[in-house]
Amino acid sequence: MLVNRQQEIAYSPEPQRVRKTVGVVSSRPDTSLKRNYMLFVMLVIAAAMLITIQSQITVQAGYNLVQLKAQTATLEKQNELLRLDIAKLSSPERIQLIASRDLGMIVPPTTYYASTTKPAASQPIVAQGSQASDGLSIISTAEASTSN
Repeated sequence: MLVNRQQEIAYSPEPQRVRKTVGVVSSRPDTSLKRNYMLFVMLVIAAAMLITIQSQITVQAGYNLVQLKAQTATLEKQNELLRLDIAKLSSPERIQLIASRDLGMIVPPTTYYASTTKPAASQPIVAQGSQASDGLSIISTAEASTSN
């Protein structure tokens, strides 16, 4: 029997220890809550940056628009001044004055006009000032100024 008791003792399992988990905090914190919080903070920061960039682009476009409107007004004023210069420079009186004064040209005493249509055979050709033929009319300068 003595031998049996030793064997029982030798083969008997150790008594299991019961762990008490009352009031014990685990050494590993919950990382999923921390990760979700960090993700939320990152999304808020990204949204704030996006709104800031978008408003900066809008303000810059507004400044560009104001600058382009001012430039348009300036160019329209310059265009109007150039149109006035064109009107002054292309006036017939100015051209005639420059032609006679600077280039030595003179106004012809008689003006010839060519007609593209021939008069009918029943209509006589009328010459004013002097004789004309084949659809050419000779008009003196005085007659040309009164007919205009």
